[in-house]
Amino acid sequence: WTEYIILIMKAFISLVLVIFSFTENQEISDMQTVMQLSIDLKELQPYFHNSTRPLVIELNKHVDYDVELTKFGLPVELKSKAEIFVENKKSFISFRQLSMNNAKAQVSFIYSGRGVLVDLELMKIGNDWIIDHSNLTEK
Repeated sequence: WTEYIILIMKAFISLVLVIFSFTENQEISDMQTVMQLSIDLKELQPYFHNSTRPLVIELNKHVDYDVELTKFGLPVELKSKAEIFVENKKSFISFRQLSMNNAKAQVSFIYSGRGVLVDLELMKIGNDWIIDHSNLTEK
């Protein structure tokens, strides 16, 4: 019986780990999609210039190291506040809010150097995220 119980416990633990891994990967995938939609916001595009290539996003508590984003056909660079300061980057995106659940997301970020604040509300329909509401304010 002991071997049988150990076998069942190992199977259960493996199942939990697979479910956790899938959930974590889905969360990163959703975060990546929401962030990509945010930087691709149509109203934001006129504020990007050649000098902003590649686009830099500040790493902070709202930005996961595992996200892979692109802009202008180039990978987005994720940099710490210290790296941004040392490299004297004037134009970068700093996410101030990125809260999500299975159906909705709220995003707020500042595009420093361009004086732009962006607030977004997104909703998930099926497997697709769409922007439900957006507000872009020049500072």
